[in-house]
Amino acid sequence: MKRLIVAALFLSGTLLGGWFWPEGRAKAQATDGTRPLSKVTRGITGVTQGPRDLSVPPKVPPGQEGIYQLGVPFQLSATEAGMFCNIRRAAVYANDLEIGSDLVIFDDANAISSDAAVPLIRGEEMDHPETGERMILSTYPLFGGFVPAGAKLDDGSPHPHAGTGFALCTQWGYPVDAKSTFWTLKKTFDQTVMQEYEYDGKTFRILRSGVVDRDRLVPGHVFSTMGLGNAIPEGTDLLTAISTRAREADGGELTTRGQSGLARWRRGPAGRWSVVEYRPVPGAEGACEPTLVRDVDGRLLLSTRGTWDTGNNQAFMVWGSADGGDTWEKLIHEKGIRNSAPVSLNRAADGTPYLAANPHYSPSGCVVQHREVLALWPLAPDRRSVLRPIVVRDGSADFGLGPRSHGWWVDHPSGYTVRLADGKLRHLLVYRVLGNHEAIYNARPAPQTGCYVEEVYSVSEPLPIWRF
Repeated sequence: MKRLIVAALFLSGTLLGGWFWPEGRAKAQATDGTRPLSKVTRGITGVTQGPRDLSVPPKVPPGQEGIYQLGVPFQLSATEAGMFCNIRRAAVYANDLEIGSDLVIFDDANAISSDAAVPLIRGEEMDHPETGERMILSTYPLFGGFVPAGAKLDDGSPHPHAGTGFALCTQWGYPVDAKSTFWTLKKTFDQTVMQEYEYDGKTFRILRSGVVDRDRLVPGHVFSTMGLGNAIPEGTDLLTAISTRAREADGGELTTRGQSGLARWRRGPAGRWSVVEYRPVPGAEGACEPTLVRDVDGRLLLSTRGTWDTGNNQAFMVWGSADGGDTWEKLIHEKGIRNSAPVSLNRAADGTPYLAANPHYSPSGCVVQHREVLALWPLAPDRRSVLRPIVVRDGSADFGLGPRSHGWWVDHPSGYTVRLADGKLRHLLVYRVLGNHEAIYNARPAPQTGCYVEEVYSVSEPLPIWRF
């Protein structure tokens, strides 16, 4: 599959997608696949612009039409990547009606196929437990963590939990006729499903799958959602960003105002993954969909999607922690840069952290009305600001008008660095393309609609997330 590579040209003291680190910067001890900061040139040099990678799933419930949308990559084994891929229900008058998710396994980024996709979860019909109203469960994307088969610890010994992992998703109740949103139910309904997995290099198995008690999942807090990315390792544990919510007094309804923070997952003697520690990030109240990466100096970086009620719906917000999450410092808070849509924090193959989102302004300075442009912003060397954006995809320029002459949604980016069959480390950025008229009305999927996987190139030596 041939892909066009779009070069990244930066201004203001940058060198062909890289930059020099400041003199005298303190070096930190490297852990878990990271290395100290140095004066080497580092940065993103280009992003591919390829055709659609995934479209129609092989298995959907009878009478339903589905299309692959969000993809969340992770390392599955020493030579394979996995990707949680959600399926959107197509050709219905219902926004965000999701059928479920599959696992797509690949060892070549140019040969991604759903032919052998593993079905993970599907929505189902059920009666509302309080009102008796018949519902269909919109089953949102899975996010979680996985220790690759064959993974090793820093000392070279086998990872005790290699080949195991977990993921969670939210299910919302929709009217069974699927001609409106869940808000038209007499009483809203939602629940959280957790799955645990095992992979031996040949067969992927779902060990457990079921509804979890959100009041017990996170010690001292009420679980809300996972972030827009998969876990990173720390020793034998996994770290993820999650959101929590508080309950009204006396165990009442969940409040709408969320809190984002760092969750530490550990696999216990019974082989179950669970949250053993959660640390809210000060200042990340009223935020959702957090993402987490480890910087090249070992520091943790966490970003969130701000909301309308906090005035941060178009802001970039990034916090940093140099002590494993005990304390956090807000590093970036820049408003009016992105549109009110999902944003993710990712780490390129050479360790360059970057934010991916839909820009509020085009490179020419014009206001972008919706989600038709996807871009990435590398973080500056001091991590206190972002550099000039790199356009990953311009839906209008690349695809023309969408279904019924409407525009495109090019959104929900998620990035991860993986090692594939050729032994090379590649940073993959995955996003969806969806016609605006498909999202809001009942237009059938356009030829461009689906899941896209791009490679982000960077100038320095790649840094692995996992050891083998």
